Amino acid sequence: MQVIKFSVYNQRLRRITPGTIVPMPYGYLKCEFDFRTDDWSKIKTKTVNFSYRGENHKVELDNNNQCYVPKEVVYTPSFNLSVFGDDMITNTVKIPVDGEYIPVNDSIEQYVDKAITNALNLSKDDIGLLDGGEIIQGGGTSG
Repeated sequence: MQVIKFSVYNQRLRRITPGTIVPMPYGYLKCEFDFRTDDWSKIKTKTVNFSYRGENHKVELDNNNQCYVPKEVVYTPSFNLSVFGDDMITNTVKIPVDGEYIPVNDSIEQYVDKAITNALNLSKDDIGLLDGGEIIQGGGTSG
């Protein structure tokens, strides 16, 4: 499990753990917050707002000031987060993400087909393959 550590001074959120995140399955990535000022000690419920492309996902911190990062935000190029509770809110921090997560339960053939189709800019109807992988029909029209 990877843990991204942050420090919080009043309303200033700062990332401590450097580096770029690689997409992984849910439950792999956590955030941990060190609240260094007394103004946060009076707040019972602290919540992290994770955002990716305008969609927000709010997650409450546990008793150790940790939470799992929602799988819906761990995509390239980055996701953002901030912490809030009662009348306190921090600045937003951007977390860079690099790479594409390929789910274990999906077949690799789906991703190869997708890559080939995208690279050649052809539809699946334009490409005909036998079980052995031979091309029996190409895209385009004959004249």
